[in-house]
Amino acid sequence: MKTLVSPTAGEEETLGLTYVIGITQFVFLALGLMVLTILVKVSPVTAQVTPLAQFLTSHGLWLVLVPLTWMFLASLLARLGAVGMRVAVALGFGLAALIGVVFTVAIMHPEI
Repeated sequence: MKTLVSPTAGEEETLGLTYVIGITQFVFLALGLMVLTILVKVSPVTAQVTPLAQFLTSHGLWLVLVPLTWMFLASLLARLGAVGMRVAVALGFGLAALIGVVFTVAIMHPEI
């Protein structure tokens, strides 16, 4: 039978970093989705909106699963030790950057 023990200092730091990266991904996603939705709705002609902007506004809520999935996978990778955590952090920063870049491109060029 397993007993509940408090995490060590290294595990707390790892858990905190996972939460910070996950929240950063979610904030980029939420802010990008809000701004893009507003830009698409005030666009005079819907046909002029890029396919990327249309896709992100119509399927944006499903993209919330990306940070949640990453946080789950990061917690699994953290159990592998330092190497697993380095991989999880690299993937997390990469996903945050990718989310930011995709929404920035869609926001800066919403019309053709």
